[in-house]
Amino acid sequence: MHTWLTFVYSNGGDVIDWNKMTSSLSTPEVIEATKTWIDLLQFSPPGINDYTLSEVSTDAAEGNVAMAIHWSWAADKLDDHAYSNTVGQWEFAQTPAMKASVPHLAGWSIVIPKTSKYPEEAFKFMVWLESKQNDVRQAQMGGGDPVLLSSYLDPTLKQVEVARTNVKKFRRYEAVNEAMKTAKARPFFPQEEQWESVVTGYLHDAQLGEMSVEEALTKADEAVNNLLR
Repeated sequence: MHTWLTFVYSNGGDVIDWNKMTSSLSTPEVIEATKTWIDLLQFSPPGINDYTLSEVSTDAAEGNVAMAIHWSWAADKLDDHAYSNTVGQWEFAQTPAMKASVPHLAGWSIVIPKTSKYPEEAFKFMVWLESKQNDVRQAQMGGGDPVLLSSYLDPTLKQVEVARTNVKKFRRYEAVNEAMKTAKARPFFPQEEQWESVVTGYLHDAQLGEMSVEEALTKADEAVNNLLR
């Protein structure tokens, strides 16, 4: 789903017509992007249809693939001597472009539950946690990529090296910072998680050749529109 979204966005497509709040999966842009995505699977490892992000990381760490579209923070495992045979051998670039390079963006949110007895104190903690200083510290400690764009070019992070090498640990940040200029998030609406499950099934059928791309996306449109109602 998430890799496929990068293809869709990079081909000028979108999955929802936000003016009408209807599914737009069977548009020419999405059909072309989906066909390209499926066509490229022939160059992927055997069993790719059953891969999750973990298998992609494992194959990259073992040197079984030459390139991969993956979450940027997954690079930490590739430079971990306890996990990877390819430490320091990876470089980072923009996602391939169809009409443009528009990577799919996702992240985690820090929230305060409505039931919290101490919302003011929780908010103060959030402000402290995501301060500039802690944003950099969390990255240094392996807590994922920074929240602030300015942190990606922070001199402190630029100097950190992978253990037992002279390779820069956060060398991916320059590419990530550039990618953030065009990145596009997954669709935001209340049923988004259900939407992913529904669409994934039809994409899988198209991958396996059990439906044509056109048929799969048309049926996905119908299912999503029923969901949105």
